[in-house]
Amino acid sequence: MSLSIDAVLSNLKDKLPKDEIFAENIKAEFQRLSDSKKQEAISQIPMLDLKNPAFVFWVGNVMFGAFGVARFMIGDKKLGLYRLLFLGVYIIFAIMAATALTLGSYNLADIMHVITVSLIIVAYVWWIVDLFLVGKKLRQKNYEKIMQILK
Repeated sequence: MSLSIDAVLSNLKDKLPKDEIFAENIKAEFQRLSDSKKQEAISQIPMLDLKNPAFVFWVGNVMFGAFGVARFMIGDKKLGLYRLLFLGVYIIFAIMAATALTLGSYNLADIMHVITVSLIIVAYVWWIVDLFLVGKKLRQKNYEKIMQILK
């Protein structure tokens, strides 16, 4: 029976936190189960909606990170919405800066450009931080889903 949990964990290793202590915790929790519960757990784990961190990284963060897609993909709807709203604010200020420049209001255009550049710097920093944090949080959520089945 232990071989089965090892096989399952081997298939899931890219979806779980990189620290070996998490896999050991899963194994220890699995060993505490009765034989019937072990079989049930082995059959339930593959049915969990465990998300692939590589897919979330490339699609959610790299391709659509400015829209907060990665946060939505991992269930972090609040931060995803904040990212989306932040992008909207940036677009509004960029349009205002371009309009002020077109109308010849150079002082207002300069102010709008400073705000727009500040917003884009914050957006890039937030995006870079999310490149590191989203995958870690997703792996942790995957681990918690497995531990829920084992308890």
